Amino acid sequence: MKRMILFLLVCFSGSLFGEFNFIFIGPPGSGKGTLSSAMVKTHGYEQICPGDILRKHIKQGTDLGKTIKPIVANGDYVDDEVVFRIIEEKITHCLDGQRPFIIDGFPRSVSGVEFLNEFFKNKAVGSEICCLHFVIDDKTCLDRICYRLVCFNCSCVFNKNTKKPKVDMVCDNCGHKLEARLGDSRENTLKRLAYYRKNIEPMVELIGKSFKVVSLDSDDSLENILKKHKNVFELNDSSVVEK
Repeated sequence: MKRMILFLLVCFSGSLFGEFNFIFIGPPGSGKGTLSSAMVKTHGYEQICPGDILRKHIKQGTDLGKTIKPIVANGDYVDDEVVFRIIEEKITHCLDGQRPFIIDGFPRSVSGVEFLNEFFKNKAVGSEICCLHFVIDDKTCLDRICYRLVCFNCSCVFNKNTKKPKVDMVCDNCGHKLEARLGDSRENTLKRLAYYRKNIEPMVELIGKSFKVVSLDSDDSLENILKKHKNVFELNDSSVVEK
């Protein structure tokens, strides 16, 4: 399966992949991390995921990690100002190194959209930004998250029902221990999904006023999504790439 995904992504050379920097917007469990991780391997993207960065702070026991741990454990979102600083630092690093990037799971508020608009305007890169909107139902997201296992060493994701590791609780890719993410309970997931539908998904329309937006039906496996939406990633297809 992994080889098939990498093959399909390589086949998109000359399409949106490699031509744009991306914003990924979608509910938890919609496949944002899976696609971005694959693009890191095939097209050299830098994955900027505030959630992963914050979880790393928690795991390492930094001052920031200690502050935000109860917030994340409760299924709530960390203050925007904290995320803004992380995003600005990471994107600046990518631009300075001329490396393409994916912002995974941000923005999530009007102030976040305004932050990106101003930041990219100052950097003169707005025309090179494309937002991928992951469209999926809540039940599928819930099933994925409640049975999700993550390798915090290489970021590979498994599922107790649909994508079991070859050895129980051991990553197929690097051999490290698999764990459930902090806050991945059913109760917290329902809370986060409700918050997403009410507060974050409406941001897609606002983002579309400044950047290109592409919607993806992401309730299938990654390889099937890439096959199904191959036309989406062709730059000249104005019917699916909207401004």
